[in-house]
Amino acid sequence: MFIKSNILIVRYLLNKYFDIAYFTIIFSAIGLSLVYGQILEANIGQFSDFMVFGEPLSIGLIVLIPIIITCIYGFAIFIAYKNNLLKFNATFIGYTLILLLMLLYMGVLIFNKDNSHLYNPSYSGNAPNFNDRLQSFFSFYLEIMMIFSFYFLYKSTQNLKVFIEIILVCVGIYALISIIYSLSTELDKYIYVLRNFSLVDKDYGENLIKSFYGIGNVFGHTTYCAAVAMIFLALVSKKYYLGLLSLIFIPFIFFSQSRAGILSIVIFFIIYFIGYLFVILKRNFKLGAILISIIILILLFIIFDTFFFKNISIKFGDNNITLYELFSTLFKQLFKDRFTIISDIYSKADSMDYIFGLGYGIELIVPRTYGYIYYMHNTFVEYYAIGGIPYLAFIIGIILISLNKCVKIRDENPLILLVFISLLISQCFYGLGESIPILSNNFFGAVFGLYFVVIPNYEYEEYLDRCHIISPIKIYNKKI
Repeated sequence: MFIKSNILIVRYLLNKYFDIAYFTIIFSAIGLSLVYGQILEANIGQFSDFMVFGEPLSIGLIVLIPIIITCIYGFAIFIAYKNNLLKFNATFIGYTLILLLMLLYMGVLIFNKDNSHLYNPSYSGNAPNFNDRLQSFFSFYLEIMMIFSFYFLYKSTQNLKVFIEIILVCVGIYALISIIYSLSTELDKYIYVLRNFSLVDKDYGENLIKSFYGIGNVFGHTTYCAAVAMIFLALVSKKYYLGLLSLIFIPFIFFSQSRAGILSIVIFFIIYFIGYLFVILKRNFKLGAILISIIILILLFIIFDTFFFKNISIKFGDNNITLYELFSTLFKQLFKDRFTIISDIYSKADSMDYIFGLGYGIELIVPRTYGYIYYMHNTFVEYYAIGGIPYLAFIIGIILISLNKCVKIRDENPLILLVFISLLISQCFYGLGESIPILSNNFFGAVFGLYFVVIPNYEYEEYLDRCHIISPIKIYNKKI
């Protein structure tokens, strides 16, 4: 009797906390993958100036780490199948086939593509070597596994909502730690920036705020991710006041002087706020109409003053400049070096480069031969460089699938579509000056994968569940 009661208790605990353990297993696999990807990006090509995360991996670790991660994924897939979370239907077969074809395509590209004709003529190295190519392939393989998990392993179970909320909170906590560290070690720099703040010129030298990152822009990227995470946290939890937590992080985007981050967060909240007014309009026509009218008048005043009247001026150094001059100077400063990188590289490109790209991972070597830190500094070009037209179509397809799901549930949940579109548009502006590809095997790629894939999928499945369009997938009768 005692043994039987203990067995029942164990089964009860397994049933109650099963999905938390299940998601933790998947999350651990993704976490290890991201560390692997960050080490690749920091060290590929052996550019010593750029090695700010770990050391180059030995051939043994390059192979062993993906094997361990694959075993963890395999265990998660086995659990999902045993508990009816994973269905081998036409959708599963179709998506899996596309992922396998993309992996095969990228593998051929990585191991065979020669990009030396694009290098800086003064570069004397011989990158990539075999280790670079092998780790690039495994890193892309782990990206594919992450995408697979987002679609088929993170299913709508009892605690998926809680787990998504935990991840969003973790993004915020991570950014908060970097802020606390920065305030405790760079307080004098904050004072300097407050006295000399400029949206255009950020040449503060030793006074540039970086937190514990090697580059100030990374601090801006992190706080930008956290600000957006708080909006998604409010959306998923349905506790909309939590969106105010984004105000903690927004000032530090400005302090980081990441101009792309500043521009994008402003665009995100402008679109989100205007869209939210239309949501109010639908629910309360009079209040919504009044608020929208006020916003339109303010925007018209700013637009007319910027381009015609030019009465509003802002002190800039020893001179006063108009809004038009400010915006013009800001955009010139933001993009002045970005397109130089692209023209330097693609002026030497051939048809193979334009159609098929340069290869995941090994494409990072090309801009580094010119001394440009890390990336192409343009997300669209980064996608194109990774895998050319096929990879670009692959990413666009993923975004369109998520967008379609948001559109389908817009009547019941208009905010998910609003936040998705706000983020998509702001990311387009962000992508003009920085390389932050969604779903890449790195921290930012995974976080934006959460925003663009996991959360829309979750909201869509919850909608289907509430409407009883399909049988809800819940974990009640598990095979323990």
